[in-house]
Amino acid sequence: MAIDAAATDHTHTRICPLCEACCGLEIRTRTSAEGTAIVSIRGNDADPFSHGYLCPKGVALKDLHEDPDRLRQPMRRRADRSGFDPVGWDEAFEEIARRLPPLREQFGADTVALTIGNPASHKIGLFSYFLTSRARWARATCSPPRRWTRCPSNSPAA
Repeated sequence: MAIDAAATDHTHTRICPLCEACCGLEIRTRTSAEGTAIVSIRGNDADPFSHGYLCPKGVALKDLHEDPDRLRQPMRRRADRSGFDPVGWDEAFEEIARRLPPLREQFGADTVALTIGNPASHKIGLFSYFLTSRARWARATCSPPRRWTRCPSNSPAA
Protein backbone atom coordinates (compact mmCIF):
# COMPACT_ATOMS: atom_id res chain seq x y z
CA MET A 1 0.00 0.00 0.00
CA ALA A 2 1.54 3.28 -1.10
CA ILE A 3 1.54 6.24 1.26
CA ASP A 4 -0.26 9.25 -0.19
CA ALA A 5 1.79 12.34 0.74
CA ALA A 6 -1.21 14.59 -0.01
CA ALA A 7 -3.50 12.72 2.39
CA THR A 8 -4.57 14.54 5.53
CA ASP A 9 -5.52 12.99 8.84
CA HIS A 10 -8.25 14.36 11.09
CA THR A 11 -9.53 13.47 14.53
CA HIS A 12 -13.23 14.00 15.27
CA THR A 13 -14.90 13.72 18.67
CA ARG A 14 -18.48 12.51 18.72
CA ILE A 15 -20.83 10.45 20.89
CA CYS A 16 -21.67 6.87 20.08
CA PRO A 17 -25.16 6.64 18.51
CA LEU A 18 -25.88 3.06 19.54
CA CYS A 19 -27.34 3.44 23.03
CA GLU A 20 -28.37 5.87 25.71
CA ALA A 21 -24.95 5.82 27.42
CA CYS A 22 -23.61 8.28 24.80
CA CYS A 23 -19.98 7.18 25.20
CA GLY A 24 -17.41 9.57 23.81
CA LEU A 25 -15.77 8.59 20.53
CA GLU A 26 -12.51 9.57 18.93
CA ILE A 27 -12.81 8.96 15.19
CA ARG A 28 -9.68 9.22 13.06
CA THR A 29 -10.15 9.76 9.34
CA ARG A 30 -7.83 10.12 6.37
CA THR A 31 -8.77 12.23 3.36
CA SER A 32 -7.02 11.62 0.05
CA ALA A 33 -7.77 11.96 -3.65
CA GLU A 34 -9.89 8.77 -3.39
CA GLY A 35 -12.10 10.22 -0.64
CA THR A 36 -12.35 10.05 3.12
CA ALA A 37 -11.93 6.81 5.03
CA ILE A 38 -12.23 5.96 8.70
CA VAL A 39 -8.86 4.89 10.06
CA SER A 40 -9.95 4.05 13.59
CA ILE A 41 -12.66 4.50 16.20
CA ARG A 42 -11.82 4.35 19.88
CA GLY A 43 -13.09 5.65 23.18
CA ASN A 44 -12.37 9.31 23.88
CA ASP A 45 -10.21 9.54 27.01
CA ALA A 46 -11.22 13.20 27.45
CA ASP A 47 -14.96 12.44 27.56
CA PRO A 48 -16.22 13.44 31.03
CA PHE A 49 -18.73 10.60 31.25
CA SER A 50 -17.23 7.54 29.58
CA HIS A 51 -13.54 8.36 30.27
CA GLY A 52 -12.39 6.43 27.19
CA TYR A 53 -14.57 3.36 27.78
CA LEU A 54 -16.16 1.91 24.66
CA CYS A 55 -18.23 -1.26 24.55
CA PRO A 56 -17.95 -3.86 21.73
CA LYS A 57 -20.82 -2.21 19.84
CA GLY A 58 -18.94 1.08 19.73
CA VAL A 59 -15.75 -0.63 18.66
CA ALA A 60 -17.70 -2.18 15.75
CA LEU A 61 -18.88 1.19 14.36
CA LYS A 62 -16.14 1.23 11.71
CA ASP A 63 -17.21 -2.22 10.51
CA LEU A 64 -20.86 -1.14 10.45
CA HIS A 65 -19.98 2.00 8.49
CA GLU A 66 -17.97 0.03 5.92
CA ASP A 67 -20.34 -2.95 5.61
CA PRO A 68 -20.99 -3.49 1.89
CA ASP A 69 -24.61 -4.46 2.68
CA ARG A 70 -25.30 -1.21 4.55
CA LEU A 71 -28.03 0.91 2.98
CA ARG A 72 -26.60 4.26 1.97
CA GLN A 73 -29.55 5.67 0.04
CA PRO A 74 -33.26 4.98 -0.47
CA MET A 75 -34.22 1.88 -2.44
CA ARG A 76 -37.40 1.20 -4.45
CA ARG A 77 -38.75 -2.30 -4.98
CA ARG A 78 -38.90 -3.31 -8.63
CA ALA A 79 -42.39 -3.79 -10.09
CA ASP A 80 -41.71 -7.49 -10.63
CA ARG A 81 -40.57 -7.74 -6.95
CA SER A 82 -37.23 -9.21 -8.06
CA GLY A 83 -35.15 -6.77 -6.01
CA PHE A 84 -34.51 -3.11 -5.36
CA ASP A 85 -33.06 -0.17 -7.29
CA PRO A 86 -31.45 2.93 -5.76
CA VAL A 87 -33.34 6.23 -5.98
CA GLY A 88 -32.51 9.76 -4.82
CA TRP A 89 -33.82 11.24 -1.57
CA ASP A 90 -36.06 13.76 -3.34
CA GLU A 91 -37.61 11.03 -5.45
CA ALA A 92 -38.14 8.81 -2.39
CA PHE A 93 -39.87 11.55 -0.40
CA GLU A 94 -41.99 12.52 -3.42
CA GLU A 95 -43.16 8.93 -3.74
CA ILE A 96 -43.96 8.75 -0.03
CA ALA A 97 -45.93 12.02 -0.30
CA ARG A 98 -47.82 10.65 -3.31
CA ARG A 99 -48.59 7.18 -1.95
CA LEU A 100 -49.21 7.83 1.76
CA PRO A 101 -52.38 10.01 1.64
CA PRO A 102 -54.41 7.44 -0.39
CA LEU A 103 -53.48 4.74 2.14
CA ARG A 104 -54.67 6.99 4.97
CA GLU A 105 -57.90 7.70 3.13
CA GLN A 106 -58.53 4.00 2.47
CA PHE A 107 -57.51 2.57 5.87
CA GLY A 108 -57.87 5.47 8.33
CA ALA A 109 -55.71 7.80 10.37
CA ASP A 110 -53.95 4.98 12.25
CA THR A 111 -52.48 3.55 9.06
CA VAL A 112 -49.09 5.17 9.69
CA ALA A 113 -47.01 4.95 12.85
CA LEU A 114 -43.84 6.70 13.88
CA THR A 115 -41.56 4.62 16.07
CA ILE A 116 -38.64 6.16 17.89
CA GLY A 117 -36.40 3.77 19.76
CA ASN A 118 -32.97 3.51 21.21
CA PRO A 119 -30.97 5.75 21.20
CA ALA A 120 -33.17 8.63 19.99
CA SER A 121 -35.72 8.16 22.75
CA HIS A 122 -32.95 8.74 25.32
CA LYS A 123 -31.35 11.78 23.66
CA ILE A 124 -33.50 14.88 23.85
CA GLY A 125 -31.82 16.47 20.83
CA LEU A 126 -32.47 13.49 18.56
CA PHE A 127 -35.96 13.01 19.97
CA SER A 128 -36.79 16.67 19.30
CA TYR A 129 -35.35 16.37 15.79
CA PHE A 130 -37.66 13.45 14.99
CA LEU A 131 -40.68 15.17 16.46
CA THR A 132 -40.13 18.37 14.51
CA SER A 133 -38.37 18.17 11.16
CA ARG A 134 -38.66 14.47 10.33
CA ALA A 135 -42.20 13.89 11.50
CA ARG A 136 -43.88 16.81 9.69
CA TRP A 137 -45.30 14.54 7.03
CA ALA A 138 -46.64 12.22 9.73
CA ARG A 139 -48.37 15.05 11.59
CA ALA A 140 -49.94 16.18 8.34
CA THR A 141 -51.37 12.78 7.57
CA CYS A 142 -51.92 10.98 10.88
CA SER A 143 -53.91 11.33 14.05
CA PRO A 144 -52.07 12.03 17.32
CA PRO A 145 -50.83 8.96 19.19
CA ARG A 146 -53.52 7.27 21.24
CA ARG A 147 -51.06 5.76 23.67
CA TRP A 148 -47.36 5.61 24.27
CA THR A 149 -45.84 2.17 24.47
CA ARG A 150 -42.54 0.96 25.70
CA CYS A 151 -40.22 -1.59 24.17
CA PRO A 152 -40.34 -4.77 26.28
CA SER A 153 -36.58 -5.22 25.95
CA ASN A 154 -36.09 -1.92 27.83
CA SER A 155 -38.49 -2.86 30.63
CA PRO A 156 -37.15 -4.02 33.98
CA ALA A 157 -37.30 -7.73 34.66
CA ALA A 158 -40.38 -8.86 36.55
